[in-house]
Amino acid sequence: MATGTDVRSTTTRGAGWWCAWGFIAISALHVVYGLVEYGSEAGDVLAHGLGGASGDVDRERFFWYMLGGPAMLLAGLWARQEFRRTGRVPRAVAWFAVFLGAMVLLMPDGGFWFFILLAVPAFRASSGRSAGKRAEGDG
Repeated sequence: MATGTDVRSTTTRGAGWWCAWGFIAISALHVVYGLVEYGSEAGDVLAHGLGGASGDVDRERFFWYMLGGPAMLLAGLWARQEFRRTGRVPRAVAWFAVFLGAMVLLMPDGGFWFFILLAVPAFRASSGRSAGKRAEGDG
């Protein structure tokens, strides 16, 4: 039997969980919204590539929705994996949330506000201050 504190039973679990699943949920919403709103552009992008997207606002938006969603998914999966393994979220994931949240300055009516909210649990879970020691053999 492992000794020590199981990181899953600490108060940081909430912060790590919110960080990881927040990124994953936002990524899913991002891709779904992009497909619903700009899905008609998918065939055009697949047929002609992105080279002709310059100047076509709907094609550009479709591209960014499809690019942003997987990037956020990877950040969420990385945060989830590292939190389960070490009891901490990578600091880079927290800074990624800050960077995306800062985009509010460029597009205040966009959904970047969610990343400002995600940055708080991301930094809390990356510090490990309340995570305690990882239980030996727990992984």
